[in-house]
Amino acid sequence: IAEEFISVIDEILASSDSTIQKIERVIQLHIDITLRNSDALACLNNDWMHLTDNDLIYFIKMREDYEESFRKIIKTGIVNGEIKNLNIEVIIFSTLSTLRTLYIWYGKKKTIKPEILKIEFLDLFSFGFSYLNDKIIRFSFNRTCEMDRIFFSNSHCLKLFRDFFS
Repeated sequence: IAEEFISVIDEILASSDSTIQKIERVIQLHIDITLRNSDALACLNNDWMHLTDNDLIYFIKMREDYEESFRKIIKTGIVNGEIKNLNIEVIIFSTLSTLRTLYIWYGKKKTIKPEILKIEFLDLFSFGFSYLNDKIIRFSFNRTCEMDRIFFSNSHCLKLFRDFFS
């Protein structure tokens, strides 16, 4: 699983996607692995410290490389004005610690459909550090509110519109 995280984030980092799209893909990766194999994810997060010698060095390097790739995505987003200029380490810690422990919470809340989990997580993390454009507010999965047409495709959009102008 650790190698899957590395190969996918390398692919994400190399893509021409926007920063928000890259972050969404990272979030989807964590959710997909949590839903597919939460037991292995639990081992990955908790039992790595019992590795020895070269296996431990290899695992720590993969984890550091993964975090550095995510850091590069965040830095690029800040430089390009796609996400707020917040402390990068706070963004990384809050995002990855939430995603790394999702398996604990989701194991207790399996009544939430996987599709809803993905959509809500993507919206939450995207709104948490993405800028609001004053002409168009973009949501994951191409859900949009266009200010000139005042088209609301979901309740999140309506709430955001009210909060933005109040």
